[in-house]
This record gives sequence, C-alpha cells and structure tokens, in this order.
Amino acid sequence: MSYRTSVGLTLLVASLLCAWNAQATDKPPGGVWRIVSAGELEGEKFKPLSGREAPLLGQAVSFHEDGVVGPPPLACRTASYGYEQMSALGFFQGYAGNEAEAKRIAATTELPDPADSLTVTCDNGVFDFHMIDKNRMVIMLDVVVYTLKKE
Repeated sequence: MSYRTSVGLTLLVASLLCAWNAQATDKPPGGVWRIVSAGELEGEKFKPLSGREAPLLGQAVSFHEDGVVGPPPLACRTASYGYEQMSALGFFQGYAGNEAEAKRIAATTELPDPADSLTVTCDNGVFDFHMIDKNRMVIMLDVVVYTLKKE
C-alpha cells in the first residue's frame, strides 16, 4: 500500500469515527430531572438555600432533541448537546480561581474529578451540567449550585 493510500484511509477512518462519535454522544439525557437541592459555596462549606434564594428548587427539567422544557432560564426552543470529560478547573464554567479551590469545590459538590459534563447550547444561553453519577447532576446559575436528580 502506498503512503498516499495509507494516509487517505487513515483520514477516512478518523472522519468516520468522529461522525459516529458525534451522533452517538450528542443526544439529550433521557427522562425528567427534578431540581432537588440548591446551595451556595461558602469557603469549605455548602450552604443550603431555599425559597427566594433558590427559585428553581422543585422544578422539573427535561431535555429533548429540539429543546429543553423547564423553568427559565433553562427552557429553550432549540438546543444542541455535547458531552465531554471535564476537570475540576472547568466546573461551573471555570468558577474556581485555582486548582486547589477547584478540587475543594468538586469535593463539596460530590463531583468526581474529572466528571462527565453535558453542555447544552440553547437559543438563550449555554449551560454546563456536571454529572455526579448517572442519576444526579449539578449546574451553577447566578452563583447558586442546583442539584438535579433523575426521576
């Protein structure tokens, strides 16, 4: 096999794998996700919030091929989904100022480091959901960390 043929086959296989990977992973998470807790990061502690401090608490969110059903600002009419492994420094769109703080935040919110993260790109914003496990994920909105649990 010539060098040119070898390179061509390699590029073909690589592009097919990329296309397969995008189709296989860029689907919304199934089911209904309930916002079950809310809190604020305070030093080494996680301060629970309720009422006016956590307006999304108790709300349901569901992700669909064509959009997200849920409370504002999470609801949107058009959505695309992307999954990636994210290190603690990337959690909550880089909220932590340094690696030590990022590790502390990961431990406080029960996130593994790295964690599977879902980026939802909507017509009204971009939202990162970080997976604690297959049935729980967290998102930070306006410095409030919300935990969603799959029903």
